[in-house]
Amino acid sequence: EIVGSREVLEAATGAKVETFCYPYGRLSTAAREAIVRAGYLAAVSIDGRPLARSGDLFAWPRLAINPNESRFERRLKIRGLYPLWKRLPRLGLLSALRRRGA
Repeated sequence: EIVGSREVLEAATGAKVETFCYPYGRLSTAAREAIVRAGYLAAVSIDGRPLARSGDLFAWPRLAINPNESRFERRLKIRGLYPLWKRLPRLGLLSALRRRGA
């Protein structure tokens, strides 16, 4: 699947595909090794997932941005504060912010 998906993307876009994004950020040692063997230059997981770490070109963390998140939530993620926010009891505040598009 790793090689086949690359071939499909290259055929569809006419551009060389050199990086890989682990589906749903699901990085494992076996998946990482397969990506390296397939000749990719780098791969990204999701920040906070096991094995995702800066400095490893095949386990680079990225931010997961969901379409129903507010601008406020995206700002928290960019600043690294989202994990703290996520743990707070919100009492409907998050839903209100999403409805307002804050």
